Amino acid sequence: LATISLEENASMIHIIFRTADSGIIIVQLAPKDLRGTYIHTMNNYINYEAQASTIQIEDITSDKDNASILRRLKRNDPDLTELRLTRVHLASDDGDYCPDSAHELGWFGYYIGKNTTVRELCLRSSVVEGFSTAIEPFCRGLRKNTSIKEIVFVDFAGGEHFQLLGSFFRNNELAVIELELDTCDLGADGCRLLTSAICECKGTLEHVAICNESHHEDIYGGQLANLLVALSMHPQLESLKLSNHFMRKNECMALATLLRCTTTKLHTLDLHYNRIGIAGVNLLGGALTNTKLLRNLDLRYNDIDDEGVDVLTHALMHSSMLQTLTLAGNTSISTRGYHTLTALLTSPNSNLEDLDLAFTNFDDDRALIFANALASNCKLKKLRIWGNTMTAKGWLSFSNLLCETSSITNTYLSNHTLQDFSDHLDEQEKPYDVKSFLTLNKGAD
Repeated sequence: LATISLEENASMIHIIFRTADSGIIIVQLAPKDLRGTYIHTMNNYINYEAQASTIQIEDITSDKDNASILRRLKRNDPDLTELRLTRVHLASDDGDYCPDSAHELGWFGYYIGKNTTVRELCLRSSVVEGFSTAIEPFCRGLRKNTSIKEIVFVDFAGGEHFQLLGSFFRNNELAVIELELDTCDLGADGCRLLTSAICECKGTLEHVAICNESHHEDIYGGQLANLLVALSMHPQLESLKLSNHFMRKNECMALATLLRCTTTKLHTLDLHYNRIGIAGVNLLGGALTNTKLLRNLDLRYNDIDDEGVDVLTHALMHSSMLQTLTLAGNTSISTRGYHTLTALLTSPNSNLEDLDLAFTNFDDDRALIFANALASNCKLKKLRIWGNTMTAKGWLSFSNLLCETSSITNTYLSNHTLQDFSDHLDEQEKPYDVKSFLTLNKGAD
């Protein structure tokens, strides 16, 4: 590592490298070729520290909203607990800082490093990457912060920026409890850096969400399994969301290990659009049996078939805390699979309140199966069945479920718990009598 000093009027510099065999390589560069490098930005950060006692906020930014945020950061305003670093056209409230230059971003990093009141910070890549000369001082400032407990990254591509997370997690005295990556295309290197950062996080993460925008074959270069293993070092994990990933055998094995290590707290598991298939369900089934506190399980669009339903039903049969189960988009579930699934509704241990079967080929025959199963159920409040092919015949099964008019006793024993079939279902699709019965079920009486 060499330190290079440049005179104001330097026209050319020479860097000399001595090789292992005592040879010499000389590289000639114009000073402009070094602008925006680590050397330049490191000096910028030192200048921030030296100027902090004398600089005026008006000298940093002419934007009144940005100026207000910098002042509040500087004085540790106790009401400033959430911040978003974003672009002007995406700004939505007074907690949005929208830098228009590297100068403004650098000072934001400096003041966030000194602040002790901000608890949640959201970073959008277009801002951080748009001012390359300010990335180093901004990251240095962020690493000095000790108050942030929730950090969100939006639209980051590549992983070089995640190098800052390791030391940030190490230095954060209160310990980060929530990490979210929204539509971040990390790549293999980025995933390795994120894994390393998570290992530095003192085992205190409680909420993790890593969501891709679209489904790719493997955007992590086989590194997702290692990331999941790193998360297993966080036994306090309460919610985990992994969506739009390509989860094969190794990833599902790592996830099963994670679930076995986080059974004391985990209440929400969202795995939608991961194509885990029967192989993945088989690996996860045993681990799900141990998640006694699980309340919400989302397995939308995961290529689950009848065999997968068998495994899931067996695993969840004794999950008395489970309240929401989402199986939407799993079109390979046949009538046999639906028969198996109804065991969750007839079990005396069931506390399931919300079951999502949208876009699963739910037809008239399956409506009858569920109507029969729900006759003795007094827990399920919402059955989401929009996007299917059920006709008037299927609605008749549910009408009889909600109000059996053959006798007063049967009317009294009808299902008075079910309240809705979906927020997205067109009201015109529901027969008038079914809508009336659902409305009565929602009433206090």
